[in-house]
Amino acid sequence: MLLWDYEMSDAKGKLDALSGYARAVVGLDTLDATLRILLEMPERRITEDGVSFIERTSDYCRQSLTRPHIDEADLEALFDELYTLKDREYLAGSSLLMALSDCIDGLPNRFDSNTVLRIMSACYESVLASQALGRIITVDMERANPSCVHAIAMQRQIIDNTLT
Repeated sequence: MLLWDYEMSDAKGKLDALSGYARAVVGLDTLDATLRILLEMPERRITEDGVSFIERTSDYCRQSLTRPHIDEADLEALFDELYTLKDREYLAGSSLLMALSDCIDGLPNRFDSNTVLRIMSACYESVLASQALGRIITVDMERANPSCVHAIAMQRQIIDNTLT
C-alpha cells in the first residue's frame, strides 16, 4: 500500500475539483476496472458470487446517481447481502467488497473525495492482495509488480480522463 499512498498523493486535490456525480463515476469506474484486472489474473481470488454481486451493485449505484431519492430499504438489502458475502470471500475479494461498501455508503451524500479515495485504496489493496507477495511488502516489491503498477496507472487515468 505504500506505493499507492505515494503515487496517489495528489488524487484528493484532483477529486476535490470534481462534482459529486463525477467523483462517483471515478469511484465506480475504478471498482469496475479493478474487477476486470482481478478476473484477468490466472489464479482467480474472487468467487462467482462475489463477481455477480459486485457487478449488480455497481450497476445499481450507477443508476442511483441520477435518481433524486435513494430507497433506504434497497441500501439495507445491499448491505445485508454484502456482509453475508464478505464472510465467504478471499482477501482480494474482501477488499473489493469493502470498496463496494463505500460505494453504497457514498450514494446518499453523492460521494465526497474521501469516500472515493477509500474506494480507490481498497481497490488497489485487492490487486495487491491477489499478488500474494508475502506478509511484509516493500515499496520496491510493489513497484516491481506489473499488476500493482497497472492498477495505479489505471486509477490515475480514470481521474485524469474525468478531469478533461
